[in-house]
Amino acid sequence: LSELILMASLCFTSVSAIGQHEEDDTCARWTNDGMQAMQNGDVSSAAALFAEGARRYSSDASMWMNTAVAQASLLGAGQVAPGEEPKLYCEARAAALLALRAGSDAAVELLQSIESEFATSVQQVAAEADTELRCPYDDVLPKLRRILDARKTGDNLDLYLQAVRTGCDAKSLVVQLYDSNNGQGVTNCEISASDLLVISSLMDACGVVAIAGVRSQTAIDRAREAQMNHYSKINRTELEWHGARKTATSGRSSEFSDMALRGDRRRVEATLPLDPTYNEIIAAPATLSIVEYVMHDRDIEVDTHSYVHAEPGSPQQLWHRDVDFLYGAEADAAGSQTLAHHTTHGVVAVVPLVDLEASNGATEFVLGSHVHPSVLGQGLDLWDGELGTAHWEGKPLLSRTKILVPRGSVVLFDLRTTHRGGPNHSESPRSVLYTSYVREWFRDAVNFKSLQSAWWDELRSDRLQKLFARVDGRDYTQHLERLLKEKGIDVRTDLLQQRDTMQ
Repeated sequence: LSELILMASLCFTSVSAIGQHEEDDTCARWTNDGMQAMQNGDVSSAAALFAEGARRYSSDASMWMNTAVAQASLLGAGQVAPGEEPKLYCEARAAALLALRAGSDAAVELLQSIESEFATSVQQVAAEADTELRCPYDDVLPKLRRILDARKTGDNLDLYLQAVRTGCDAKSLVVQLYDSNNGQGVTNCEISASDLLVISSLMDACGVVAIAGVRSQTAIDRAREAQMNHYSKINRTELEWHGARKTATSGRSSEFSDMALRGDRRRVEATLPLDPTYNEIIAAPATLSIVEYVMHDRDIEVDTHSYVHAEPGSPQQLWHRDVDFLYGAEADAAGSQTLAHHTTHGVVAVVPLVDLEASNGATEFVLGSHVHPSVLGQGLDLWDGELGTAHWEGKPLLSRTKILVPRGSVVLFDLRTTHRGGPNHSESPRSVLYTSYVREWFRDAVNFKSLQSAWWDELRSDRLQKLFARVDGRDYTQHLERLLKEKGIDVRTDLLQQRDTMQ
């Protein structure tokens, strides 16, 4: 372990190439401060600095490498409070595994060094305390690894289906954070490497994960009040009438730029304005750390910021994906149809404003459906159609589960995962905040399209409307801004003032 060299983080080494941006300076500062503390012999401070930097820049593999090295160095130096050795050992292992999953080949050697040098001594500490050395989620992670291994074999659908049924059970999908925060939520607190490891592994293997009770009740109360106030101003009858007319004239669903019917008028999705009420929820550091690590990308954007409100009596939705797969099967040089499983381009965060129960229509997911069937040597229609009754060679397809969690939890799922909202048989409405985080290059061409001009609406060709949608939407927005400016309203100045107010 002592021969492993602390590496500067990727964002630090690339500063000269991409310019001195504030974010790069911040990332470099965590690295520089941590390395300076190591050189001064203050290993404890170095471990804390690297761990915080890794949480802030979770997609950077070498930040996790530095964290693991510093934590292991603490063990080697004996600078650990009595009884804390097992916890620190598990965190160092988890940090090394996070570095490995983020693409660091050197993490293999680091992981082996940590286990060979410290496993025996830490086991002795645990035995003296009359306990067994078990790291968090040791019972879950091997099952998830089997899913990933089955996915890589190709042409073995049965193996994959069995691994998903075994590893993606309803109990394992709900994570209680390893380091709790006294019930106050983890909006601004430290998320452990062990937590991030299992959360990202569940997302990768199953396509969905729930984190229980991570939002403060105060924040949820404020968001619930603001959401209900927004909902009270929606004219649902007019929305349904226009939706039915649009469907009849163009064949499109009842969806507009700011709201949509998700079934009938009793289930509405509406986009939310930027408001400080929601900032601590959608921009929570812990959430962003998870999302950025899952997508292996720091350059993410919020694509949809909305809520879904289901009144009592709202029916069950059809199975659907929010967006389709990016790629279909492609022929390789030998002529066979192959497709690798790509890291997701989007993650949806669902934050329930009421307890999600079977009676009020908690969302149901088809576990493992975020993987393109051609990865397993099958056609795309395997996941499509009536998934509730579909079979393969007489065996049920992927298992389904409803995520039942209390208000203030967060349900994260891969944008490609098939799901549906359930019927609300309760006597109270069910409301959830719905936020999609996507890579900066991705544009959702399905949900909440841009405003279009009358010229675009009058085009009689779906192909032409598709072709001109972005250009017309941009021109239409600029036209509206010019009209407002003629009336003495400068939209851009007003938006800047709103931004300063929210900050």
